[in-house]
Amino acid sequence: MPETAIATAMLSIASLVGLGTLRFVVRPRHCVEFFRQEVFELRDRLFIDAANGLVGFDHPAYVALRTTMNGYILMAHRMTYVHLLLLLLLVRRRDIEKCGPFDRRFQDAVANVPDQARARLLEYRLRMDVLMLKHVVRSSLVLSALIVPVRAARVSQRVREAISTPVRKLDDIAYVDGMQAHAA
Repeated sequence: MPETAIATAMLSIASLVGLGTLRFVVRPRHCVEFFRQEVFELRDRLFIDAANGLVGFDHPAYVALRTTMNGYILMAHRMTYVHLLLLLLLVRRRDIEKCGPFDRRFQDAVANVPDQARARLLEYRLRMDVLMLKHVVRSSLVLSALIVPVRAARVSQRVREAISTPVRKLDDIAYVDGMQAHAA
């Protein structure tokens, strides 16, 4: 075998090992740390809102949100698509009932707060859930591959709508310049 073929084979193997390391070691760790950081930031904003009087630190809605965010931070490394499927299939109902389902606990807690505070607390809950779903998608190669084309199509549509007016103005300017050049 010629030396260039051996060198090419060795470089190819090294490249595959490097890509594998990035995909299966570095990227999952990055996804976990990124998710944890997002949840920490959300929890910090919740804390600031509570300190500013949104609800008390001992209010059940605040405690439920903070506790759940802490749970997501703690279990972030286990929140992959496969782990969540297994968790959903294998978790025992009585374990959930022992603590009380989060949804029931949270809905009861926000039922007696002013409308503005309720809306803000519901926003925190929604943001927390969105962060979790994004993390599951980001950490799954399969889900990422399925979601990216759909998201790209939606983003593409929004980009087209957002730039349509400036593009039309540019079309108008180009048309005027073209007409002036043609007339000259």
